[in-house]
Amino acid sequence: MERLVVELFKVGKTDRQIARRLTELGHRSPQKSYAVRSTVKTIRYKHGLIRGARVKGASRAHHVPGLLTLSQLAQKLEVPKPWIYNRIYNGAIRVVKNDRTGLYLFPDTPDTIERFWELKEGKVCKLQF
Repeated sequence: MERLVVELFKVGKTDRQIARRLTELGHRSPQKSYAVRSTVKTIRYKHGLIRGARVKGASRAHHVPGLLTLSQLAQKLEVPKPWIYNRIYNGAIRVVKNDRTGLYLFPDTPDTIERFWELKEGKVCKLQF
């Protein structure tokens, strides 16, 4: 399984694609009936394979006028970033990554914040951006 993770990573597959392939081949994570991305990531790290390694001290902070990054949104909503990521992955929040930045971006408007509060409070089930 580890050998396959390394091989697939080296040909440019994402963790999600690798996990899906491992599952197709009958591999699974210890507590699941399928292989999960975090297992793939752990194996990659063990082999020193890190995606998009940054220069030490380089900033990843982004500011896009009129838009909020997922991190900025999480801070405004006072929720952990995984709260938003989980809802993106399960379809409750529909948003695509920005082609230029590779980030999830949301309109920096009071309406966006209000809509997220409604989601957080269970008043709505889905958001689309």
